Amino acid sequence: MTTDTTTRLPETLSEQFEYLRLPYMRDHHEEHLQHAAKAGETHLEFVTKLAAKEVQRKHDLAMHRGVIAARLPEVKTMDGWDWKWNAQHIRREQIMPLFDLDFVKKKQKENLILIGSRGLGKTRISASLAHEACCRRIPTLFTTAADMINRLYAATADRSLEKALLTYTRPALLVLDEVGYIPFSKEAGDLFFQVIAKRYERGSILMTCNRAFKDWNEVFSDTVVAAAIIDRLVHHAQVLTLKGKSYRLKGKEAIEADLKDTQ
Repeated sequence: MTTDTTTRLPETLSEQFEYLRLPYMRDHHEEHLQHAAKAGETHLEFVTKLAAKEVQRKHDLAMHRGVIAARLPEVKTMDGWDWKWNAQHIRREQIMPLFDLDFVKKKQKENLILIGSRGLGKTRISASLAHEACCRRIPTLFTTAADMINRLYAATADRSLEKALLTYTRPALLVLDEVGYIPFSKEAGDLFFQVIAKRYERGSILMTCNRAFKDWNEVFSDTVVAAAIIDRLVHHAQVLTLKGKSYRLKGKEAIEADLKDTQ
């Protein structure tokens, strides 16, 4: 006597949706069917609307996971940005086209470098661009330069450097914030160079920096390494120099104006 070991295939529609890993369609197909019957929708219209909801659910879930994996400092967009504050130096028509993310999508990956003094919105712009990349399901990682170096230092100590480097070389877009705020030792500069070299023409870098390239000898103790990093960064890059008054002074100026009015 033989035993039938054939796996039972799902029979009901709910079971079939479950088997296909379509949870929205599993949970909501009946209500969509009732609505379609009342509205006189065709079978194609019913299936199309139901599938669209499932696709949207999967997209939203993937985007949410991407945002978490990207380690964004906070989820921000350019909504609410005051374009009038530094209108002569930071223009809408200069910044918003960057959100097409063409520099990431090109076959020969390009970089975007934002240079300017503190308080001009470099981090806000870069975080918004990173969020847009996540929305388009582009693998992204946001990190400060100091945090990246600290993690790579730790990996060097426990002999897991190659594995740690993959964290910064795998994403299609790496956002390196606050380059230049803290000077790097020779060892730190070497680690920084490894990331840049491994990503060269393979993955895009969005970098914010408060130092002009001519001052990078003060950031990296090894001038040869500094030159090599700059060479690889700018070979395929768009460099934007931001100028103007710090946004952090905006509130202060408003308070001072109010105080003058009350005197």
